[in-house]
Amino acid sequence: METARALLFEKLYRSDVKVHQTCSQITDGIDTFRKIAGRVNLGPDGKDELIRRVAIVGSAREGCICPRMLTAKEVSFEVDLMVSAVTVPAEKTQDLVVLLDGKPGLCKIKTAEVMKILPPKVKEKLTEMTVETNMEQLENEEFISGRTIKRLAEHIFRYKDSDGTLIALSERLIGDGSQYEVKHRVEFHGPSTNLILQLYKNDEVLASGSIDFVMIIQMESLPDAALQWTRRPRQWPGEALIKEAIAHGCQIVAKPAKSDELIDHDIWRFTFTKIENHLLSNRTKEQQLVYLIAKCIHYQHVCVKHGDSEFSSYCLKTSFMWMLEDTPPERWTTENPFVLVGELYKRLEGYLTGKRLDGYNYVPHYFIPSLNLLDEYPDELVAIVGEKVKRISQNILGHLPTEEEVMAVVEKSELVLNFMKEKMPSVIQYFVEKQMKEDSKRDRCEESINKFLRRFRSYEEEDLD
Repeated sequence: METARALLFEKLYRSDVKVHQTCSQITDGIDTFRKIAGRVNLGPDGKDELIRRVAIVGSAREGCICPRMLTAKEVSFEVDLMVSAVTVPAEKTQDLVVLLDGKPGLCKIKTAEVMKILPPKVKEKLTEMTVETNMEQLENEEFISGRTIKRLAEHIFRYKDSDGTLIALSERLIGDGSQYEVKHRVEFHGPSTNLILQLYKNDEVLASGSIDFVMIIQMESLPDAALQWTRRPRQWPGEALIKEAIAHGCQIVAKPAKSDELIDHDIWRFTFTKIENHLLSNRTKEQQLVYLIAKCIHYQHVCVKHGDSEFSSYCLKTSFMWMLEDTPPERWTTENPFVLVGELYKRLEGYLTGKRLDGYNYVPHYFIPSLNLLDEYPDELVAIVGEKVKRISQNILGHLPTEEEVMAVVEKSELVLNFMKEKMPSVIQYFVEKQMKEDSKRDRCEESINKFLRRFRSYEEEDLD
């Protein structure tokens, strides 16, 4: 019975890897294109400067894309993007960042110091937008306010012209003919701006999803509170992988804490998304299979709402990284994957119910363990999820998706692959048409893009074993 289920999830794993490989091909190709082209103009008034600073993060970068399709009737997707307003050199960190006493991982950002290092076009555009939206000038704020950044993001997405915006781009790329129609709406949740899309064909919803943008400040160095992570005794990651990962630096996002009296909108939070993406992109097949199964269970049984709060998969992801750090490498290749999934949920149960033997009676942030990830959620939701996770950890096999449900996701993933392969040429063509009108640069771009498209169309699945 368990062997049959393991083979079933092998199929899902292979589908997930194919989707991830194709996403990686697309993002790597576009990254290469942008480096050659210098810049991509998606609209007037210098908007290209912001777009050029967009980085794809999350599942599209590290894998495990398919499990969220388990709970959707149609094909669904989610793409997480970070928009970097500025990169802060290591030597400028102390001038710009004010750490909060007793609150590791939280800080304030000095407006005057940021304005000194903003690229001229970005500074010009941000200043223009503050005037257009009747906001107080950025230079007059002692610290950069998260509310200001949020309103700027709202302004970017609500701006409309005949030949530019991200929404218009989505319509043009996905619904660029009579075959498809795209409907969209924009929502704002905390620091995130969400572009919600639905793809129709003959009035039938074929796919839905969201593109989530978060404006961040990119830091070249890590805060002192996170440096202990690089020195902990561990089974994983190795020293070489750690060195590669920390080269991505960390990011600062406007997101006030919810757990106590901290309601100051000037509060920012350190995040390590790009490091996480790099680490988890280097999982073994066995490790990825365990996380894939665990994430399937999360979306079917754990991802619940209470009021305005929804329990995300980040606590599971963090627990998985702690498990990777603690587990001897040989266990991943010799142990039954369902046993390891059970251990992962047992670990999460301990964090949620305060019964962990390693000293943590909460979900410890992987890079700054003194931070409690449960501070993000109301106590009532934590209690509900704790009970669910307890039941799951006692009966993993009883909470697995059925064969019918898994195969439905495999079929959806094939639709995603076919759609990406069909639409990719129009994506690239759009970028080429929006290029700077320099013949020599256009020739170089088109030559590079045509080479990429030939490779993309003839793409053969890599050996998944």
